[in-house]
Amino acid sequence: MPTLESVIQRFFVKSSGLVHICLDVYIVTDIVQYFMKPFHVIGLGASAGGVEALTEFFANLPAVPNAAFIVVTHLNPNYNSQLTSILSRVTSLPVCKVKNEQEILKNHVYVMPENVLLTVKEGKCLLSPRRNTNKINKTIDVFLLSLAEDQKEFAVGIVLSGSGSDGSEGVKKIHGAGGRVFVQDPASASFAMMPSAAIRIDNPEAVENPGKLAKRLPDLLKLKQRPIVGG
Repeated sequence: MPTLESVIQRFFVKSSGLVHICLDVYIVTDIVQYFMKPFHVIGLGASAGGVEALTEFFANLPAVPNAAFIVVTHLNPNYNSQLTSILSRVTSLPVCKVKNEQEILKNHVYVMPENVLLTVKEGKCLLSPRRNTNKINKTIDVFLLSLAEDQKEFAVGIVLSGSGSDGSEGVKKIHGAGGRVFVQDPASASFAMMPSAAIRIDNPEAVENPGKLAKRLPDLLKLKQRPIVGG
């Protein structure tokens, strides 16, 4: 897949200060493929011990994974998370804190901000205020359920270190939509409860430490898709 920069350079040719459009059918095809070809949207859920797991994952990710990454964690609503800055130091991909109605782009990393719920609709990130009425934090499930609904077979769920069972219902929904699920090996997690819960409720395609999941990602995304439940 060509990069956007290379496509633009081929599409526009400068001559005598003027820009002429090259009517090359192959170049036009490149542009259509770049903008129209679907890509995987990968949701990563983490809680306690998640910073270490996420850092290991993104430090081992291929330079051009041809997917988008959305990071959802359990955050203290009164604490300014430094996760965006931390991940920026270990990956060459652009890393940003999510803004409401932000379009999801390939080869970008989006980090959920504090004190919100994050969902996905029509390829955009939507933020809503998080209410403190529920004692059990289900932020990851809320996100993954919406990801499955919106992205269908292009949804990918990755559950990393954390306490509790958040994320397990979401990955089950992703598999039901024909997507893929990968889980951190509980033996490698600082807190094994979340990965263990995801494994119990579902049957992930891969259970590895975060670094191996990242290195194997291109091959894992090529695995045969499961049949869509009810499809």
